Amino acid sequence: MKKYLLLLLVGLLLLPVLRAVMQGETYDLDITGVNASQIPTITLTTSVVDASGQPVAGLDIPNFTLSGGLAERARIVQVENITEDDLSFAAVLVIDTSSSVAGEPFRQIQEAARLFINSVGANDPIAILTFASDVTLVQDYTTDKAALLNTIDTLSFGGETALYDAAVAGVQQAAAAPSPRRAVILLSDGAEFGGESTQARADGLAAAQAAGVPVYSIGLGFGTDRTYLEEIAAGSNARFYEAPAPAELSGIYSALAQLFRSQYVLTLAFAPYDPLLDGGTVYDLALQAAAGEAVSNTSNGIVRIPASVPIVTLPADVLAAPLREPVTITPQIVADDGVARVEFLAAGSTSAGDSLTLDPVQFAPGTYPLSVIVTDNNGDVGLLETRFEVAALPPEITLNWQPGSAPLTERQTLSITAAGQTPVVNTLFSIHLPDGTPALAALDETSDFDFVFDPFDLPPGDYVLRVEATSAADTTATLEQ
Repeated sequence: MKKYLLLLLVGLLLLPVLRAVMQGETYDLDITGVNASQIPTITLTTSVVDASGQPVAGLDIPNFTLSGGLAERARIVQVENITEDDLSFAAVLVIDTSSSVAGEPFRQIQEAARLFINSVGANDPIAILTFASDVTLVQDYTTDKAALLNTIDTLSFGGETALYDAAVAGVQQAAAAPSPRRAVILLSDGAEFGGESTQARADGLAAAQAAGVPVYSIGLGFGTDRTYLEEIAAGSNARFYEAPAPAELSGIYSALAQLFRSQYVLTLAFAPYDPLLDGGTVYDLALQAAAGEAVSNTSNGIVRIPASVPIVTLPADVLAAPLREPVTITPQIVADDGVARVEFLAAGSTSAGDSLTLDPVQFAPGTYPLSVIVTDNNGDVGLLETRFEVAALPPEITLNWQPGSAPLTERQTLSITAAGQTPVVNTLFSIHLPDGTPALAALDETSDFDFVFDPFDLPPGDYVLRVEATSAADTTATLEQ
């Protein structure tokens, strides 16, 4: 009986392997990082393991197939294996040390961090950041494991949770790593709390995508901001791990250390490349590996091309038609280094600010040049040059007189003003009966004038006062009372 039970157990254990072989998918491939910070070179890090979970060795360019939108612009030119080629991998441990981790969670956090440090390669640099109310770099990059372990042993806790600042600081630290292969491991047991962060919620993912840094996030316990941790991991081509109990942390950190030490690094050449056209563009990608009869699954990811120079665009319809009303232009700007200044040059007039209002009354009919100049915090300049058209507008007529409800019995002085984007060449003032029959001789003027109207010049009854103004652009406006 025991023999049959043992055979059954072995069969159950081998079932996933047999199923994978029968389906022709004996490799498990996972994209673990995409770095376009050195565009036109892009690097992909990926893990490839067999059905038993062991790393697959010996793969090269012919074994990988790239597809998706990125495949139309890039091709694989080099494949390296971190373990076989003895390549270093830099990691940034970002550890939550707020008051809520006190007790057993904090002890387990320290133990998991020690395990990770002891599991990475001798040449793999590690940096350690902690965050509570503030973010602190407690250990810069080093391969000295004794120094790293001592840093973990001497950590303390207390304070609020500046989660958003921690994410951005971790990405920035990883971007400055001594190795081009790098990642962040962000551990938190809560959500942004206390209003301590100066960074916005979306800034961490934006920084990660711009720098090509994968952010592996770990949610400890049940009070985490799971949505945030999942988004920053998925958006940076990394993984989110959930650890309901502190004791699960060691397994997660151990798996990450093994993942970082058994990856392939694929170098892609991206051509042709124009920073003004490609900057800020997001491409989808898919990767598959095969060797002989063994074929992997297809793993999907994204890559965002950095905007090292500000990219400036305008909404498609904002200047599509000739301007007849004032329109406010707010440029759409992609600038990884932030925006220091926005300037507008419209028809020879310069102004600065986040937006520009174009009032067609201030321009004669015609087409005018418009330039938007954006300078980032590094001094790099992005330029958008376009044109806008101004329609011929009718003049605006102003009459300083409003008749009351009672019949007129006294002389009235009427002041009439006609003005517009082009000079008024003719203003016609007339009074006629409601059926259009002229009641007084029309008064023909060029623009502004006063008219003294004596009600005794007309028989009693109802009348219509009309003013027509014609501009030099041959547009006409009419006012009636």
